Amino acid sequence: MSEKRNRTRDGEVNNKDKKGGRRNMKDDGKKEFAGEIKKMGILDLTGMKSAEELKKTTRIEKVGTVLVPEDLMDTFMNISMEKVGTIVPVPRDQEYKIRTGQMELSPGMLAAGDEDTRLILVGQGIMKEPVEEIGYGSLYLSGQFLFPRDSQPVLEDSIEHATGQLMYFRGSNPRIFTGEQKFSAAFFEMIEDPMTMILVGTTTFSDDVTAELLQEKVEEIVMVGEMVASEEIISVLQFLAEHCVGELKTHEEAGEGEEE
Repeated sequence: MSEKRNRTRDGEVNNKDKKGGRRNMKDDGKKEFAGEIKKMGILDLTGMKSAEELKKTTRIEKVGTVLVPEDLMDTFMNISMEKVGTIVPVPRDQEYKIRTGQMELSPGMLAAGDEDTRLILVGQGIMKEPVEEIGYGSLYLSGQFLFPRDSQPVLEDSIEHATGQLMYFRGSNPRIFTGEQKFSAAFFEMIEDPMTMILVGTTTFSDDVTAELLQEKVEEIVMVGEMVASEEIISVLQFLAEHCVGELKTHEEAGEGEEE
């Protein structure tokens, strides 16, 4: 591959050189951005050398993540923007890797990093096993991330910046559910070992789910979003929810009425 910077699996981008922009090709083979930039997952502006060069970009629209040289942030913030997700300032001449979207992280991936490289994670991420070592020089997190509680001291030593929700769970056997989910008693009856339920989105518990069944099958709940349940199990859900960001409602409060 001729360029050192390339996109790899799972939304990962490696940056090994800082030369050139990333839009229109110049005669020397480098790329540059100018005018309006629209509909991009990742916009990498770290090749901008000066405020004058960055000012050629007049508008940014519908871009998920923008990487900006740290010393040009003031100029960047004067650009007209609409529907721009995460803005990441990058120190000049620092190498980095970026991963975006929904990702499952592993202790080995964090340990294998280079100490001269910053790891940028944007989106939603979970690590099921504790991490004992981080090889990257620093971590930059933006979004919702969930780690085992035993990893907290190691992570806090490496996290340079974090926006969004950074959560830790203490339970075992973690299972992740995203979007709109509905659970009945039949689901919990099939669970053999108590689990940690990680719920991101809107979660509804059917009326046949009892307090006794939840206490037997669920060790811990980590919730971001909304939980809807019968009045009889609200207190148990509150007790199990070690980390809760959002709302817990009865079926009546959610406007569901009687379930069929």
